Amino acid sequence: MVFGVDHLGPFLLALLLMDKLKANPSRVINVSSYLAYAYAPPEGITFDNLDGRKGYNTWTAYGVAKLANILHAQELQRRFGAAGADVTCVALSPGTINTNIARELNFKILVDQFKTAYHWTNVIYEIFHLKTVDEGASTTIYCAVAPNIIKGEYYAFNDIETKIRHQQVGNVELAQKLWEVSEAMVGEKP
Repeated sequence: MVFGVDHLGPFLLALLLMDKLKANPSRVINVSSYLAYAYAPPEGITFDNLDGRKGYNTWTAYGVAKLANILHAQELQRRFGAAGADVTCVALSPGTINTNIARELNFKILVDQFKTAYHWTNVIYEIFHLKTVDEGASTTIYCAVAPNIIKGEYYAFNDIETKIRHQQVGNVELAQKLWEVSEAMVGEKP
């Protein structure tokens, strides 16, 4: 369900809108998370376990889905670019926003969160650097309206993120495979 909601939903929406997006200068913005770096395994997308039947961990599933958001934006940009379309596709991390979403966290969940993390220092950083809602919205707004956005990039703090990015970001082969698997899962082709 995590992969479906966080990746396949936006993937299908972009697929269904491709012709409309190509018709006019457009932007596609995928909201990802720093947690892609913290929780997706080093190989990136675990294609043989997207449904969690071989083992499920909430944090890993979320990290994989959020890495998929970044790879999707990059592959979507590659495809629009190859078609000569004036479409800008990016992904971004808004950071950890101080809302009531974590109200159900307890000690057991926090222990699991740290045990699962590939980069737990990032998790600690995020916990102690919560953003206000306005600060969290800033990068999304920036990517939506700034004239100097670089197509296919991954943003955070209103700039290209270079420090906290998963090692598979930019892996063209992985992004292409993710596209093919996602097409098969949603039953649509552009």
